[in-house]
Amino acid sequence: MKKVLVLGKIVDAGLEILRAAPDVEYIELPQHAPDLMEHVPDADAIIVRMTAITAD
Repeated sequence: MKKVLVLGKIVDAGLEILRAAPDVEYIELPQHAPDLMEHVPDADAIIVRMTAITAD
């Protein structure tokens, strides 16, 4: 089983793909979760949602 760590919110379509994938377990955490580092060593993949910051 592959473990995927999802940090922050991703689009629903992305979650549907993870749910449908065989042998995949995913964990959703906020980007600043206090226990984040506990999950990182066990993750086979990490998905991070990045938000662009612009100075307008």
